[in-house]
Amino acid sequence: MNRGNTDNIDKELNRVNTIQRLPVLRSFKLLLSRLHSHADCHNRQLHYDQYVSLLLLYFFNPTFTGLRSIQHASELDNVQKKLGIKRTSLGSMSEASHVFDPQLLRPIINDLVRDVSPPET
Repeated sequence: MNRGNTDNIDKELNRVNTIQRLPVLRSFKLLLSRLHSHADCHNRQLHYDQYVSLLLLYFFNPTFTGLRSIQHASELDNVQKKLGIKRTSLGSMSEASHVFDPQLLRPIINDLVRDVSPPET
């Protein structure tokens, strides 16, 4: 990747007001907390709930263009505090899509669907 593109990412992410929906994402913390204990490796620093939080951050922010954007955002204090994460390496973000079991998200998605579905009459 050329340095010019990285500079552009840095400039965008340094403008704190470009990061949207942090309060909404914070509301997912409790729901995602059941994923925190999922570990495929005892020394993993990026937990499943943190990974999903970062993916949601990506989906809610149109200025993010890929994993590098997410990784850069993980370095920002306000993102770390609101999402309960630490700085995440690009390698960890890349590897996470291969090591975390997507089936573990199914009950969480079902809970969300139940919460937004109109009551049956």
